[in-house]
Amino acid sequence: MVGPQSKKQASSLRVANVHDETRGLEKIWERLDERYGAPESVAASLKERLDRFPKIKNNEYDKLYELADLLSEIDSVKQNERYKLVLAYFDASYGVNEIVTKLPYFMQTRWIDHASKYKLNNSVMYPPFRTFAEFIHSLAVKMNDPVLSFNRLNPVVTEKILKSRSLTIEMH
Repeated sequence: MVGPQSKKQASSLRVANVHDETRGLEKIWERLDERYGAPESVAASLKERLDRFPKIKNNEYDKLYELADLLSEIDSVKQNERYKLVLAYFDASYGVNEIVTKLPYFMQTRWIDHASKYKLNNSVMYPPFRTFAEFIHSLAVKMNDPVLSFNRLNPVVTEKILKSRSLTIEMH
């Protein structure tokens, strides 16, 4: 997806290369990479998206999937040699702990248990970011499993059930 500035630049380059679409597309990608693909720009954008991500409340388990997707994106970008160094802080407690604070308390303690076991079993200072990303994805799957959702009815359905019960009580 392109923003207003990048769209304007892409249009300008396309017009400048109207007779050679392949060259025009190459020029557009070069310009976008020059302007927005610098490792620091990519890292800042990912960090900003994490900073804007809201704290997840105890009943907002669907947001875990959104967080898991963002962490998966970060992990994927980290695999690219060009971005590996600038995103290395995610492999330390400094980078991960900021994200952990966005989880409900009981999930924070689960991460503490998971990270402690990982450190002990692998003789490392801190688990790699991929381990954290996989942990969040696993939580998202578990906490959104409809088979295991005790008392987590859809709010609309719950409201309809409560209204129908109150009507039944009033009729008697």
